[in-house]
Amino acid sequence: PSLLPLRLEPEMVGRINSYVADALALVSTPMAVFSGLLAKTSGWGVAISSVAVDTPPEDWPHYVALKCAVEGLVQVAALQYPSAHFLLVRLPRLQTDLTNSPSSAVFGKDDPLLPEVVTAKIVNRLLDAPSGKTEVFIPFAPERALANETARDTLPDLG
Repeated sequence: PSLLPLRLEPEMVGRINSYVADALALVSTPMAVFSGLLAKTSGWGVAISSVAVDTPPEDWPHYVALKCAVEGLVQVAALQYPSAHFLLVRLPRLQTDLTNSPSSAVFGKDDPLLPEVVTAKIVNRLLDAPSGKTEVFIPFAPERALANETARDTLPDLG
């Protein structure tokens, strides 16, 4: 769903609830369908969250509520399917259509990260991940300033 600024006010609560319900369905349905298979194969489920969970943007109560709900859902799935593995990825601002707007200022003034760089970092984390636990992964936390400068040189050859 579109991400527009909203306030936690009576006239906005319907839009907030709709956003959370619609977006959560996009996560909960595949999780319900595939968690059993992940457990049977000791597979990995990856959920994309946001640093907004730790530093909530004032005008995005719907976005923060959604990301918190997704993280809670993943934590419960890990309890219900202990043979599966789950990775929660809390991302900073990425260079996407979602953050290419005035409302994206809530993420701060840092340059957005390239999605392909973040994807490569997630894949590398999965290759090196210890099994048997749910992990919260925050890529580029300390080295964020250098992320885009070295992006093209650090991408793995996937072809």
